[in-house]
Amino acid sequence: AWLLLGVIDMWQGQHDSAAALMHEAIALNPSFSPAYAQLGTCYILSGEPGDGIRTIHTALRLTPQDNKNFHRFGQLALANIMLENYDEAVNSANSALARRPGYSFGHVYGAAALWMNGDHEEAERAAAKLLSSRPDYDLELLKAIPFKDRIWNDRLYGAMSQLFVM
Repeated sequence: AWLLLGVIDMWQGQHDSAAALMHEAIALNPSFSPAYAQLGTCYILSGEPGDGIRTIHTALRLTPQDNKNFHRFGQLALANIMLENYDEAVNSANSALARRPGYSFGHVYGAAALWMNGDHEEAERAAAKLLSSRPDYDLELLKAIPFKDRIWNDRLYGAMSQLFVM
């Protein structure tokens, strides 16, 4: 229950209370991989991508075969974009897509990282894969990600909107 309440708070932009609730879930069950994964996401959305990466790696160590790991690798891609580790972001996005080829955020984060790194041709190919998998993908979804600092919504949207003009 603590984790679910934390996820709700996170998506409502209440990052501090979300993190506190997720820490409570971890205190009750220190082996609860989903709590670490969501706490890592909360850190990333709060503007603490380094803490997010470390926490998500804990989740991956606890359950390396979890069928939700595609999402965890997607979050690692996002954190690495925020840290300007674009090559690592692309690697993480590719790991997400290897586990779930239709995962739209895996495509988005990979394409955005390539674009931000100046590899525009490869970014266009990555965006084309997103559109072949999700032809009706709406970039407005990027504005709904509950970042504490909305500059990240703008950066992702800006990169992807350049690619959708192709």
